[in-house]
Amino acid sequence: MAKRGIEDPERWVVRQSYTVEGGQAAVAPLLALGATAIVAASDYMALGAIRGVRRQGRSVPGDVSVVGYDGSAITEFTDPPLTTVRQPADRLALEVGRSVLALVSNRDVPT
Repeated sequence: MAKRGIEDPERWVVRQSYTVEGGQAAVAPLLALGATAIVAASDYMALGAIRGVRRQGRSVPGDVSVVGYDGSAITEFTDPPLTTVRQPADRLALEVGRSVLALVSNRDVPT
């Protein structure tokens, strides 16, 4: 954001709970700054952001673009379809399990 000339980029980051309500609550301060896109930390927060944008009288994706994160199955049923960043949850869980087993066995944990 600094490369794009945004002063104080931290003010464009709104921290909220990982819920639909948290996503909705984060919308007002972002729209007040003039945001035309929102990247949410979870798909449920993104769904809340969509609800918040609509309650502000704006449209998604016409006025504001919203992107979620996780790749939840619920995103296949939204209108408009939610753009989401998918993560390999199965692989992540497998690697966490391997790391825990290594730790309790007093073995080195690969990084």
